[in-house]
Amino acid sequence: MTVQELLNTLSENANTPIQFSYADGRYLRPDYHLTEVKTQRVDSVDCGGSYTQWTDTIMQLHEPGGPLTATRSMTGAKVLAILNRVHQVKPMDLDSEVFFEYGNAEHHAAPHSVAGSSMIDGAIVFQILPGTTQCKAPEACGIPNQINATAQSCAPGSGCC
Repeated sequence: MTVQELLNTLSENANTPIQFSYADGRYLRPDYHLTEVKTQRVDSVDCGGSYTQWTDTIMQLHEPGGPLTATRSMTGAKVLAILNRVHQVKPMDLDSEVFFEYGNAEHHAAPHSVAGSSMIDGAIVFQILPGTTQCKAPEACGIPNQINATAQSCAPGSGCC
């Protein structure tokens, strides 16, 4: 999801509570807060020698410790107001990918990509997932291609075994 797509979703759902689902369907507490927005510029050279660069926008979510302080999550308008304030101070790259940085005592802090969003019980729920690593130049370093065994038979020489 890009920053612009997130802003559009929030604008279209200004009065709707915004929630986040992570790790096996667990939810952030309703008293979470969007506490910081970071711009991360990446200059990368992969193992094959290819140079790329991009920008990510990382939005940090914080859950306060102690007793629950709210029973309803921030609305789209509240989140949008914070992001508009950020954009006035430091314009966001609207085409950059959004990551939500989150962690608690049971889930280590890490950037999470947005896997999707849906309306559940009157709230917009963003499903966030921690990232994975991948080789960006498998041909250059000899990593074999993944084979979809269900799409091929497992006959000798088919490459599935």
